[in-house]
Amino acid sequence: MHRDSLDVSLHDADLLDEVHLMTDVVIAVQAFSRQLTTAEVDEVLGVSAQRVPGPRNGTSPVP
Repeated sequence: MHRDSLDVSLHDADLLDEVHLMTDVVIAVQAFSRQLTTAEVDEVLGVSAQRVPGPRNGTSPVP
């Protein structure tokens, strides 16, 4: 029996959720011609920005 090396199933629910989140980020990034801010990434992911104030608190671009 030959198994396709590209046929990789994810059995870990947390890993699958992470892949979906990263896919959402990649799709969102493709829509912009600039880097997204942390706040914009949080918005895409549907999370609130409950962060300690600092230089990356919603104003700095995500690398």
